[in-house]
Amino acid sequence: MKNKIFLKIGAIFVFIVSAYLFFIIFIISPKITKYFIDFETNQVKLQLEKISHIVDSKKEQINEFETFKEKEYRQKIRERSYLAYNTLQSYYKEYEKGNYTKDEAIEKALVIISSITHNDKGYLYLIDTKGNTLYHPTKTNIGRNIYALKDAKGKVFAPTIIKDVIEQKETYSSYFWKKLNSNTVSKKLVHSIYFEPFDIIVSSTTYESNIQVEIDAQKEKSIQKLMPLIETLSLEEHGHIFILDEEFRIIAHPDKSLMGESLALGKYSEYVDVSKLSKELKYSSSNQKMLKYTWNTKEDPENFIHKKLAWVEYNDFFGWYIISSIYKKDLEKKVEEIDSMLINLSIILLLVLMFIAILFVQKLLKPIQDLSENARLVEEGNLELRTPIQSNDELGVLANHFNKMLDAIQENTKNLEEKIQERTLEIRKKLYYDELTGLENRESLIESIKEEEFVAVNFIDINNFDDINELYGFQIGNELLIKITKRLQEFADEYELKLYRVNGDIFALKDTNIVRFLAYEKMIDKIHELFVKEFKIEGLGVDLYLSVTVGSSISQNQPVKCANTALNKAKQTSQRTVVYNKNIDVKENIKKMMHWKDKIKNAIENDNVVPFFQPIFDKDEKLIKYETLMRIRDNVDGKEHFLSPGNFFEVAIKTKQYFKLNQIVIKKAFDNIDRIGKMVSVNISFSDILNLDFMEFIEKEVKLLSKEQREKVVFEILESDFISDHKVLDEFILTYREKGIKFAIDDFGTGYSNFTHVLNIKPEYIKIDGSLIKDIDKDQTAFEMVKSIIDFSKSLKIIVVVEFIHNETVYKILQDLGADEYQGFYLGEPAPLF
Repeated sequence: MKNKIFLKIGAIFVFIVSAYLFFIIFIISPKITKYFIDFETNQVKLQLEKISHIVDSKKEQINEFETFKEKEYRQKIRERSYLAYNTLQSYYKEYEKGNYTKDEAIEKALVIISSITHNDKGYLYLIDTKGNTLYHPTKTNIGRNIYALKDAKGKVFAPTIIKDVIEQKETYSSYFWKKLNSNTVSKKLVHSIYFEPFDIIVSSTTYESNIQVEIDAQKEKSIQKLMPLIETLSLEEHGHIFILDEEFRIIAHPDKSLMGESLALGKYSEYVDVSKLSKELKYSSSNQKMLKYTWNTKEDPENFIHKKLAWVEYNDFFGWYIISSIYKKDLEKKVEEIDSMLINLSIILLLVLMFIAILFVQKLLKPIQDLSENARLVEEGNLELRTPIQSNDELGVLANHFNKMLDAIQENTKNLEEKIQERTLEIRKKLYYDELTGLENRESLIESIKEEEFVAVNFIDINNFDDINELYGFQIGNELLIKITKRLQEFADEYELKLYRVNGDIFALKDTNIVRFLAYEKMIDKIHELFVKEFKIEGLGVDLYLSVTVGSSISQNQPVKCANTALNKAKQTSQRTVVYNKNIDVKENIKKMMHWKDKIKNAIENDNVVPFFQPIFDKDEKLIKYETLMRIRDNVDGKEHFLSPGNFFEVAIKTKQYFKLNQIVIKKAFDNIDRIGKMVSVNISFSDILNLDFMEFIEKEVKLLSKEQREKVVFEILESDFISDHKVLDEFILTYREKGIKFAIDDFGTGYSNFTHVLNIKPEYIKIDGSLIKDIDKDQTAFEMVKSIIDFSKSLKIIVVVEFIHNETVYKILQDLGADEYQGFYLGEPAPLF
């Protein structure tokens, strides 16, 4: 489709610009241009002549320098030859006196001659009249016969040197040879003397390329002296003088970055036809004709399209093309300055024409303004609006598309509302449904009973389910939960109950049949009967027998809370079932407190507080240290077992027995640190640090340790503690770090201290909290947090310890993330070491 609007507007501007350009280009500009081009041409030639005269003067200086250097090098090699000659003569006199044999005299003379300095600028070699090499700086050449040896250009040179020097006693000659320790071929200048008594020819050589190097250096100095002059002879703003050699390498140029650049090679080679340029330069220099070519500019370095005018002089001594050039557009610049007065007149004409054009464009743009206004109204929410433009150009097409777009927006808005409803349902499902079993969850249970007047809630806890996860892994545990769900769902369907999964291994049955409430123990018995039959686990080929603990709430104001309280009581008292009543909470808490207070007291008095040690391994699975853990030895039905702090920790804190327990564990660990044979870490809470009795105890125990023993101790500070005064903690760490104790931040990633405080205390270790490790293979958020903590710690050179490694998958993930040390039941369970 032709762009009609563009053609309409473009036609106006083409007409205006054409009239303007015609007036300037064809009437005024040609006359002014010719005058100034002639003037600037003369200026360019004048500058070129100045440089040419200076270059010619440099030629004479270099010729004189070349003659001087050749004489100097000849004298140097002659002096070196006579140095060797005099040495031979000295030992010949010793031979005549009878102090040496002839061979001894020659040998000793050669030793002295070998110490004469040699390098690329010259060296000595000695041969006899048969061409045998008696001495040469390159030892592999000694003994070699060079009589028939050819030089680098295939010419036999030795016979001529031997013949001439025997006849003339002293000669200069030359041949081509490779430089010492190099493949470079250069013409050699040789001075030879014949020492007749020993029949030895002494030759001292130098490469003529060495002379040429100094001549080239002199030329380079000449170039450097030319550069300031060339820079001062710039022509206008962009005109300049530059020099090319015969290989089109830039010898001198006001832009120093171009020095040494070759027009025949590199980035300029694709823009320069070297053969054509050579002919044009020769023609221009020999005929004194102007050279025309195109080049780039600083403002437009990528395009070689800008016309230049140049005049060329050729200097045959240096092999240089001396070029004075200027951009054609710069010659025309002054023309533009004079033209400005005429342009002012033409602008008046241009403005008149522009005014006419604007009136016409306004008429053309009216439909666009209408479209813009309609778009604004649409933005405000008026989707019913349509644009009634009926023209047959692009504006008409645009209006038609605008109306169709509004139709599509209305349709999409409707579809979006439907998708929002679908997404809302999806989010609701995630909020109120358990992902593994598909059952409604705790939140759904709480919502569902809000409108129920009479309801019974039964919490069903699978006994010892954590042991199944530890023994068989989480995958088998999940498979078992699905089978339990299926059996409970069949029961719920049979008795018109509603099944929920409220927590990991805890299910709930909601009953709204008030008739059953009077004799509800029968319903609870049926729940227990469901678990009499075994659960078959096909993946393991084993049958698992389970039991459950049930906590029930019947017609209570807070059914879920009451059912949970009843379940906790049942578990604490080892009953199969407890039905909630109001006296449970207070009585049970008191009973629990008294029970555990007596048990802790008994453990302290009867030495039943036992330290367990869980191994910690490095990247190479080498056991490097232990974490000290607290256990209480207990006896039930004649069987000894050990209670973990999860059973008594809360009571120990409330009854102020915890400090004594921790002291016992730490003391036993310190007393047996040599028997353990590895580093040992002990847990210290911030409340321990605030306890004056505990601090007195820890200071006493640390003093009893030797320097070597202290270096094996790590204090693990719990990050999950609320640290009310960081200054106190910092002082504690500083005090015991000076004594040789190392520090670890335990449970990092969940507590109150933060990355900033880690920067302040700079612990030797960071232990990442087990809650982040537990589901790292399933929880992307946990994975990213652990990765960030490891990266952060490594940047500070802090050793990262990861705990709660419960299976191989988690272990491999943490290895890939680059953790330093590893701890968990998968690698080693806590156990007593003594």
